[in-house]
Amino acid sequence: MAVLSLAFMTKISPPGTRMKFAILALVLSTALVASAADAPPPAAPPHYEKITLVDGRVLVGIVDDSSTHIALCDEKSGKSIATLTIDGKSIVKREDLVITPPAASEEPERIPGTDGRWINSYKQALESAQKSKRPVLAFFTGSDWCPWCKKLQAEVFMTKEFKAWAAEHVVLVMFDYPRHFALSPGLSKQNREVAEKYGITGYPDVIGLDANGTALGVNVTYMEGGVEKFIPEFERRCLHRN
Repeated sequence: MAVLSLAFMTKISPPGTRMKFAILALVLSTALVASAADAPPPAAPPHYEKITLVDGRVLVGIVDDSSTHIALCDEKSGKSIATLTIDGKSIVKREDLVITPPAASEEPERIPGTDGRWINSYKQALESAQKSKRPVLAFFTGSDWCPWCKKLQAEVFMTKEFKAWAAEHVVLVMFDYPRHFALSPGLSKQNREVAEKYGITGYPDVIGLDANGTALGVNVTYMEGGVEKFIPEFERRCLHRN
């Protein structure tokens, strides 16, 4: 800046004035250099370092060169994990540095047949009834040949209203007696024995059972009126609920 000022003044100023401007520019230049030398260097902005743990979690260290601390946070949750105190480049203190695998989520046990989806095991249905403290809704069907079974499926069991109700109130189990395809030998034997146990001679048939396999009421079959009619009738006739 001083050089430019001096060159400019040399062209436009009288000779006597030029010397004065030269001295002034030299003084200003010296002052600027001294001021720059005395000023502390600007602090670097905080930056981030990542550490990947063996369990897959990533810790983010917030590094601030103007501080003696490094904060470690979980990258995903943002939860503070630890604080490191540093001296130069050595860690001299660790506070709350306990790095453990995340706790397993406390999800409730999934009990088969209690989520609005059908199972086909009689034994499993009774076990699920015991665990869930719910009754069993047992559906006997001829899935590939019985027209009334198909209507009951379409108008009641496949509706979102029925599935939502079933997921809250019953264990669903289906026993199929097809004519145009074969079940596994074990499943075919089970279904035949269950039908004999409860005296099932026609389809569709629906009964309510307790966790011991005892029938709770009388059977119901297809009825007009859809899910709005079927659910209260099942509760009243098969579970004796008013």
